[in-house]
Amino acid sequence: MELIIHTFGTSISKDYNSFVITNQNGRKKLHCDGVTSIHIGKGVQITSDAIMLAIENEIEILFVDKSGKNNGRVWSNKYGSVSTIRKGQLSFTTSKVAVEWIKTIITQKILNQQALLLAISSSTSSGLNEVDKAVSRLEDYIIKIQGLKYEHLHDISATIRGWCRKRSIPTHSERLNPSSFTAKLALKSA
Repeated sequence: MELIIHTFGTSISKDYNSFVITNQNGRKKLHCDGVTSIHIGKGVQITSDAIMLAIENEIEILFVDKSGKNNGRVWSNKYGSVSTIRKGQLSFTTSKVAVEWIKTIITQKILNQQALLLAISSSTSSGLNEVDKAVSRLEDYIIKIQGLKYEHLHDISATIRGWCRKRSIPTHSERLNPSSFTAKLALKSA
């Protein structure tokens, strides 16, 4: 249940494992088990004990304006919280799965661009030759992207961004063994 409190003068406090909501109409007690988030509007007070109860039970507290737009939030740093999600995202970027995922995303975007070009060209007869060339070049990019064989995202990022022919950025394995990368650069310049 989402607890939305925006009545001016309302206060939220804690009583054992329950939130106590007090306003001019009376007092209501809600056990924390049924609450998933608390939305607090302007003119509402909340005690630090109530905030700690929400954090302990992984209940998100959102501070909202009159229109319901989120201006701030308080949440738990336990498993499943935003910090854990960020750590998972960071470890994903260093995995081989990330390389395949980004190749799939970029390929789909190129396919969408091809579809757009073909849709536009079907409505107009002028420029069909340029559209065909562009669609063909985009198809070449798809083949290049699918042909990339790297294990780490940072190894292919420069290649995808600019399709640079000369590799002046070391791969992950070359970073671990810098002498091999230096030797490759010396051979290229010779």
